[in-house]
Amino acid sequence: MSIHITTLVENCVYDKELKGEHGLSLFVETNSHRFLFDTGASDLLLSNANVLGIDLRSIDFVVLSHGHRDHTGGLESFLKINTKAKIVAKKEILNEKFTIHHKNGLPKFSEGVMSRFCFIDEFVEYVPGVYLIPNVAIIEEADTHFRGFFLNKENETQPDYFDDELSVILNTSKGQVLLTACSHRGVTNIVEQLKTHFNLLNLKLIIGGFHLRRSTVDSVNRVATYLLDNIKGQIGVCHCSGVESYALLKMKLGNQVFYNYTGNEIKIES
Repeated sequence: MSIHITTLVENCVYDKELKGEHGLSLFVETNSHRFLFDTGASDLLLSNANVLGIDLRSIDFVVLSHGHRDHTGGLESFLKINTKAKIVAKKEILNEKFTIHHKNGLPKFSEGVMSRFCFIDEFVEYVPGVYLIPNVAIIEEADTHFRGFFLNKENETQPDYFDDELSVILNTSKGQVLLTACSHRGVTNIVEQLKTHFNLLNLKLIIGGFHLRRSTVDSVNRVATYLLDNIKGQIGVCHCSGVESYALLKMKLGNQVFYNYTGNEIKIES
């Protein structure tokens, strides 16, 4: 399977015709399907897609990594121009989310929008070559990022352990590609979970946020050491990874790591 990944929305941007925001949205094209991994924080993905020549009406489905607004804020605008795409998520994404300072979850949707949701709770090959990873066991608790995040569940305020988090694996002839938006449950834990699904894990590429912004040097180095020991492919960090932490990862991983910015395109041919 060949894949073409275009970053529609990310914090950083270099092309003067594109814009960035604190959010993430990836456009993924395979041999048979087109989908979005998250929708950014606003309707920015619409204008960026137009600049990049991507017709969002052709999208078959949207995968939502978790319920935070910087990953779901563009969904309503997208659905106004695309009337066919399914929305793939975990049912826990509907829980009301917030931080100490503000609400941070999905808005209330109409029945028409809710009818387009497809909820999953088990590892599945959703379409050929595209696998969804909905459950990540916490093996390395130090690589989790729950602090300051809460949800309302059954009318009770609870810490948010991100049971709604969802990652994507693209299975190509050159190896697997992991898409992970914020890695609240930890990128190291996500990779360990993948080992239970792919006996011969061969990650050619990781793209996503590792939620290492404002992390300690020891925390970043711990993740970097794990990646160095377990990943042979390229690692494209972005969004919530933090530029300071990216610099530390770069020192440890060298050219294996790169920053994935708005407008960046990656192609893997079969």
